[in-house]
Amino acid sequence: MKISVVIPCYNCSSTISKCLDSIKAQTVQPMEVIVVNDGSTDATAKTVSEYGGVKLIEHSRNEGLSVARNTGIHNADGDVVAFFDSDVDINPEYLRILCEDFEKYPEVAGVGGQEIPALKDNKYNRFRAKYMVQSSGRDSIYNVGALYGLAMAFRREIFQSVGLFNPEFRTNGEDVFISAKIRKGGHTLYYDHRLVVTHWKNVTSSREIRNIVSRSAYYGTKGLMYNGVYRDFKSKAKRLGYEIKRSFKKPNVKEYPILRFTAKLSEIYAVGKALFCKE
Repeated sequence: MKISVVIPCYNCSSTISKCLDSIKAQTVQPMEVIVVNDGSTDATAKTVSEYGGVKLIEHSRNEGLSVARNTGIHNADGDVVAFFDSDVDINPEYLRILCEDFEKYPEVAGVGGQEIPALKDNKYNRFRAKYMVQSSGRDSIYNVGALYGLAMAFRREIFQSVGLFNPEFRTNGEDVFISAKIRKGGHTLYYDHRLVVTHWKNVTSSREIRNIVSRSAYYGTKGLMYNGVYRDFKSKAKRLGYEIKRSFKKPNVKEYPILRFTAKLSEIYAVGKALFCKE
């Protein structure tokens, strides 16, 4: 099976090396690695150009995450297109396991994994690691609701069937959108808990937490509504909202200023989070 790795990036010069080095260390190598530089203003292009064998595609301006993913698809030749965020490093066995999954389940259109947050050095990173980790749990899930954008892969042919990512989703929710679209088309997604990436996202303020939550909730809900499946997740969202609220009341989270107004945020975040629950 031929794997095309696609890494969309915007101003990622500080993290892209970790990602590319981890791809070089894979026990099963991809047929190609494509980096889509989405109008970066930092040294991203220079850093990537130092890696031999990496195909660098440049956008003249920032067009958003969905367009960058679509550019990668248009330039990919593999049977499977594996997307990774530019701020992750990938378990060395990741691509080997990914190939096994696609071969074991020929009916599955997409396979995804989970993150381990790398940074817990400040209260904001600890908050994100505790309440906002991108994982569907310790068990693999056949016919999962959606895959996480930081580590997801699809058979290339599926995009000919259901279409590409929607350019309206510039920063978040494109994974929710495409996942719901694929499932609405009668196809299956698979979450494999063994597919692990270490995520080096660094959050340094409560404002960033608020932005992450609000963007995820807005675009996640929008992705569901685009595909007419929002109602399917309402009951799960309410239940999760209650659980998140209850966890916020624990004494060990009082240090976070964000928690002064998380009652409402937890409700809308739960809508997006509900998508990733086992059905």
